[in-house]
Amino acid sequence: MYTRDETSRYTELMPDGKAREFMLQMEPKSVILKPSFGVNMQGSGYYEISGLAWSGLAACAASTFPPMAARAGRKRPSPVPCCPKRLTRFRLPWMWSGGPATLMSRTTDEKGVVQKTHADWVAQYAPRQNFHFSAIQAGRLPPTGKVSNIYV
Repeated sequence: MYTRDETSRYTELMPDGKAREFMLQMEPKSVILKPSFGVNMQGSGYYEISGLAWSGLAACAASTFPPMAARAGRKRPSPVPCCPKRLTRFRLPWMWSGGPATLMSRTTDEKGVVQKTHADWVAQYAPRQNFHFSAIQAGRLPPTGKVSNIYV
């Protein structure tokens, strides 16, 4: 017999109602911490985008910043040394034009495993299965400057 924490925290519910037991490793994940949701940007200008990337499977190899404000995505290698299962900080200077933008990051680990989109995550797990949630979480930035949280 298992305790409540063993079944609720180390089990992943699948779409067919079955569960994978004792899921302990986290897939690649990255999050933008600055600017974060709820923040009011103070008009167009240069800003620093920063956040964290990690993987429970291997060291992070790179973080990709998909198109932001009609610019091509940029890829930044992780700082060296980058150890497995350790948080890696990333920073990126960004010029905001004042128009609508979507801010997001996506990490890839050294084994080639890429952070999933929200659609890929939902297809793999049951609805509201979020304990090991590792899909891309983005920030929507309207011209008003108030950052909100979205899934892509």
